[in-house]
Amino acid sequence: MSKARGGSDRPIRLADSARRRLSRHAVEVFQELDLRRDPEHTTSPDALRALLEARGLPVYEGAIELEGLAGGTPLPPDKRLGVFASLKALEGGRPLGPEKLPRAGGKVLLPVVAKGYPSVWIGEGGQVVLVDTEAAGVAPAFDGPAQYLEALAIELETEPWPPEPERLQWHHISVAGLVGAAVAAVFYAPPFAPASGAHGAAWLREHLHIVEQNTPGFFVGTRVTTTDADEAVAALEAALATNLEVRWSGPQRRPRAGQRPVLSFTFAMGPNAPDREAAVWGEPGDYRIASRSVGEPWPFR
Repeated sequence: MSKARGGSDRPIRLADSARRRLSRHAVEVFQELDLRRDPEHTTSPDALRALLEARGLPVYEGAIELEGLAGGTPLPPDKRLGVFASLKALEGGRPLGPEKLPRAGGKVLLPVVAKGYPSVWIGEGGQVVLVDTEAAGVAPAFDGPAQYLEALAIELETEPWPPEPERLQWHHISVAGLVGAAVAAVFYAPPFAPASGAHGAAWLREHLHIVEQNTPGFFVGTRVTTTDADEAVAALEAALATNLEVRWSGPQRRPRAGQRPVLSFTFAMGPNAPDREAAVWGEPGDYRIASRSVGEPWPFR
């Protein structure tokens, strides 16, 4: 698929094109990461409309809006965001008709991020859905393009690519249940409406993110990310009190000589991986957290 007429020839900073539509948090994240939309992988609203019509595909206003906000944005490690770029990646030189694309509620979906698992698509009304093309699984995830981009900003902030030692190191806590409000109450973290909707909710404070996701077949649970070890321990205590499965990953820190664990738990990593054990040593202001495969030595450096 060749570049459709009507697009800009100069890279556009995502922070600039999204500034009037997204939250200050999202704009600051995109600005810090210096994400730039590649003009070779996006096009204008009119050109995208014409392209979709020529292929017999639906012209969803949400897809047009998303393309104008973020089309052509590179996503690590090798993906592109937007309907134009995703159609280009899927077609491989041969135009796709509606019969080749997945559906939700009987309506054809348009690709937003074609690669990876799960892939991301957009449908009627601007609803953004997750798709497992191999298992034919579809789950609504975001009410519209803006909420999807807000959630994407949270993800990119806490999972920088490529990994850089000087970047903040985040503790990642995953809970197998929708307990975001209970965890947020521990920190008096306010709800973050821009990233919340019918299938998920978010609470944000500086360097602390709590995100619920209710997408059956993909992920139903709560993720907590923080750069502060004290907050990580408080979140772990709150999560473990729910009696749901809890996972942790993050910066490994060696305990001081003579310290004994003040908290420990195990969690499953899937049918083909050994269970892991996580432990916490120390006290407020000097907590040290690490994890290891059960039965293996601690990976201290």
